[in-house]
Amino acid sequence: MSQNLIAAIEIGSQQVSAIIGRKEPDGVIKIEAAEQESSSKFIQRGRVFNPDLMSQCLRGMIDRLETRSRKAINQIYVGVGGIGLRSVLNQVTRNYGDATKITQEIVDSILDENLSLSIPGYSILDVLPLEYKLGVQSHTDPVGVVSNKVVGNFLDIIIPTASQEQMESSFRAVDMPIVETAVSPLRLANTLLTDAEKLSGCAFVDMGAETTTVGIFESKLLRFLAVLPLGGANVTRDLMTVLAIGEQEAEDIKRRHGKAFVEAVDTNTPVAHDNIRLQDGRSVPYDQVIGIIEARMSENIQNVAHLIKEVGGYTADRLIGGLIVTGGAANMSAVDKALMEYTHIRKLRFVKNSPLAVRPNPKLQNFNIDGTYNTVLAIIDSATEECCSDERKQPGIFDAQPTLEQIAEEERKRKEAEEAAAEKERRAEEERKVEEERKRKKSFSGFKTASSKFRSFLDHLFVEESDEDEDETNKK
Repeated sequence: MSQNLIAAIEIGSQQVSAIIGRKEPDGVIKIEAAEQESSSKFIQRGRVFNPDLMSQCLRGMIDRLETRSRKAINQIYVGVGGIGLRSVLNQVTRNYGDATKITQEIVDSILDENLSLSIPGYSILDVLPLEYKLGVQSHTDPVGVVSNKVVGNFLDIIIPTASQEQMESSFRAVDMPIVETAVSPLRLANTLLTDAEKLSGCAFVDMGAETTTVGIFESKLLRFLAVLPLGGANVTRDLMTVLAIGEQEAEDIKRRHGKAFVEAVDTNTPVAHDNIRLQDGRSVPYDQVIGIIEARMSENIQNVAHLIKEVGGYTADRLIGGLIVTGGAANMSAVDKALMEYTHIRKLRFVKNSPLAVRPNPKLQNFNIDGTYNTVLAIIDSATEECCSDERKQPGIFDAQPTLEQIAEEERKRKEAEEAAAEKERRAEEERKVEEERKRKKSFSGFKTASSKFRSFLDHLFVEESDEDEDETNKK
């Protein structure tokens, strides 16, 4: 065997990241091979929209991992996140006429009943037992306790069924069994947060390119999880649209000049800034560019605050552990000031790199220097099942070989998938240019007001969900 080698992959909106590694007796994760590949052509906001291109990506990454590690991957851990991933509370109640000793069989049957929870369009990805109430007492392990009533409280992590099926079909296409589908934000949070932070109460905020994930912990347990469809890429797209520039130029401007929060200045002594010159020779006011960036970041962070307080139900004084913030979009200047301004939480901790001890293969220079492997490392750290064997399986002379027709068909499908993706990009580019032209004819009025409609949507979504849970409980 391969000394408990683990293979893990994270499906991200910006890139797919994969590692083959093992956890050594001293706790260090030894990295045998690592791969990353852009995923923008087949994943959007964490969802696979082109399974064929996703399968091609997987096939290439698996082959390179096996070649570099000289191991065969027999199964793999998969980390997922993205839009639609969220938590729902559920209760299962059992009443007994007489005092009854709670057995493991009773607990298992309560767990099974929770798993039978039906939410149209969603599947349960993970279940976190919160507590069992027996009379007036709460227990995390009720086995052996005597009571005539037991109420199990669960936090179910759900994902759109269609998203899960698209992802799983991509792995089936390359004949790669999935050991476990892990909730990426939860695995990452469990690695980056300290026990003290989770015990006292804290909010974990992962500010990505396409999405922002918010998780709330209290008494060491996850209590709330939601994903916003907003991220750093929204800022880039705003700059592209208003300034009529390309993606790379917009990204460069965001990185050089971006500020998530601009403090009020004395109008009697305004600070003068040089205009920002664009690649096509145009010159735009500095304040206009900063206004575009600040407005979108403000909207994002105000929605984070709204999730924590209004949807999650947690005020600043309840989150003693503060905010723990990670993700690429969190690197922008003044994000800390914006978070404090809108969440009213003064205790902040930013995390860029994983605290896990790692020993990479010498050939992997600057491994995880930007923190993009943090989630995959967290998945490996918690994994237990062997994923690899010592030698890659080589086709034998008696093994079934693909026919010329099969090879041609596979190549045809690959080209069709690439052409479809290219056509989609072309149409999107044409639509963007039309929209840019329309907006260029208008004066920029700023994006200062946050999206109240989006908050109303969130309120409606979670209130509706709460009503469904209450109805389900009353039925039981």
